[in-house]
Amino acid sequence: MTSIAEQIRPKGNRPSDAATVAASEAAAEAATEAAAEAAAAPSDAQPPADATSLTGTFLSATSHDIRNALNGIVGMAQLISDTHLTVEQRNCLETILQSTTGLLKTVNYALDISKIEAGQMELSETSSDLSAVSNRLQRAFRPLAQQKGVEFKCVCTDNVPLSVMCDEAMIERVLGNLLHNALERTAAGSVALHIECTNKSPQGAELSFKVMDTGVGLNQTLLEVLKEAPNGNKMDSFRRLSQTAGMDLAISKQLIELMDGTFDVICPKNEGSIFSINLTLCQANRPAPILLAGGPRITTIASETRVLLAEDNKLNQKATESILRKAGCHVEVVDNGNTAVQRVRERNYDLILMDCQMPVMDGFEATALIRAAEDGSRRVPIIALTANALKGDRQKCLDSGMDGYLPKPVGRQDLIDTINKFALKKEEPVAAEPDVPEEAESTLVWEPAT
Repeated sequence: MTSIAEQIRPKGNRPSDAATVAASEAAAEAATEAAAEAAAAPSDAQPPADATSLTGTFLSATSHDIRNALNGIVGMAQLISDTHLTVEQRNCLETILQSTTGLLKTVNYALDISKIEAGQMELSETSSDLSAVSNRLQRAFRPLAQQKGVEFKCVCTDNVPLSVMCDEAMIERVLGNLLHNALERTAAGSVALHIECTNKSPQGAELSFKVMDTGVGLNQTLLEVLKEAPNGNKMDSFRRLSQTAGMDLAISKQLIELMDGTFDVICPKNEGSIFSINLTLCQANRPAPILLAGGPRITTIASETRVLLAEDNKLNQKATESILRKAGCHVEVVDNGNTAVQRVRERNYDLILMDCQMPVMDGFEATALIRAAEDGSRRVPIIALTANALKGDRQKCLDSGMDGYLPKPVGRQDLIDTINKFALKKEEPVAAEPDVPEEAESTLVWEPAT
């Protein structure tokens, strides 16, 4: 049986220093011991409601603090990448960024397990474009496929409706998990995603998602666990699958069931594996938002752009300010919402980057006061730059009067793209804010949305 330590131990042949490995393995072993204690309890025992709530609150606070710390690490590492480095130094830098992604993924796993245990996993359906999802996944996994010398393709056929109602982030996450696992198992040959519509009815469009690979295939035990039908005790099924296949597949199967979909896997003899998902999705009454196709990405910000950064974490202040100044804009920094409101009364800014949790006055109250003071002639864009990255946090920020949302840790290019999108004064199309870093930021590997 695979231990949790083995499941979350970094894979691949990327360099890693002894201290990082030792710390990672110590954390993994501690997690294994905790899991063993949990497994010793009766399987039908349910935690009290207040205990489940307390666990969720603790994990949410932990996620916030870790994301804040990672934001400083990622920001500074990306600035270092612009300097002259030896091959050894660049390898070490890539290891740092890979490790931050792995840590964030582990935090997201813990949050997911807490939600599954409490029955709090929820869908957030919007008008969605599955061809855009396919294109983002193609961009996200292309560097890994090229590194391994594996042919890689994501295809969304023309018969798939342009807009469907679904939880787009959840579907992208499931497909991303399956593609990542397929690429990990495939040393040569190909990995492909194929999305097509198999039937249209009054109930909606019946869609087929297939992830195919030419890798080593799956053993019989894993196949049997994956094919198990949902039963009354979901946590038992989840634990068994996570121990056998790892968290990616276990969580993906839970999410597919939450979307009322079906899941199957076959392993043709000596021909890799095929993971199949079938979902019935209603066609949307409104089209999905259209993202403009971007050419070469702009890595600078207009020099006259004035940005106010409201952030109380000193490390994040330094990292974000350094990135923005290097990109070419003027930056002023305040450490609480009250001071941000006062600065906006005194000066004009092209954009405000607003943290949500700050002392004296938080970002939500500050945004409300700024909006109340506006006379209607000029509305300054306010972008949430926050470690609040759970489901519902984005909408909470938008409902409070903010115009955009960037969860920490944020990639440098995503930060620049967002500022250019909202703050450029010239009236011309701006390349849409990307959902995944392009190859220029490829050291930030796949990390699905929460």
